[in-house]
Amino acid sequence: GMHMSFIAAFVQALFGRGRRGSLVCIPLLWLFALISGASPSSVRAAFMLTVLLMAPILQRENDAPTSLSAVLALVLLVNPYAAGSVSLQLSFAAIAGLLCFSGWIERNLLQLIKNRNLKNVLRSPVRVISASLAVMPFTVPLLAIHFGYVSLLSPLSNVFALWAVSFVFCGGFVCCALGALIPLLGVCGAWLVSWAARWVFL
Repeated sequence: GMHMSFIAAFVQALFGRGRRGSLVCIPLLWLFALISGASPSSVRAAFMLTVLLMAPILQRENDAPTSLSAVLALVLLVNPYAAGSVSLQLSFAAIAGLLCFSGWIERNLLQLIKNRNLKNVLRSPVRVISASLAVMPFTVPLLAIHFGYVSLLSPLSNVFALWAVSFVFCGGFVCCALGALIPLLGVCGAWLVSWAARWVFL
């Protein structure tokens, strides 16, 4: 799901968030789902993002809670027993948390920063912190029930590593494209991206 979100963000950065970006993005998402083995999590993420991306194609305003509910209904229609899947529960709980709390947490954290320049610099880290905290109200109880423990360091590790994960994933696509055209540029780009990957493992 996270990988597909990176693909969607990358494609929309190149082609825009309108109809054209959606028409390019949807086939790529399903291609990625098939290449990655069409696991339940990847198919579920592809369904979810497809529903969200259909809004500009159909010239309708996207309503995230409705899209999330529609995808969940579709998944359970195909396989009602999927409701017992820990993966499904966590992914939908995380997205529900993002929809409910992420914007509110981000706005309140940014209000604490009075300096406009500092606020612009810290906007991206604040967004990561907000997302990490937003998923916790719904996912922490599930983690405690299913796994018997909860990681208190996960929000902090997200702040330090999530930007690098995004850079590695999107940078990998760029390096592959460069390598197909000019192999030396692809190798140099991959060397640069590899340091971000080392940071994630560290």
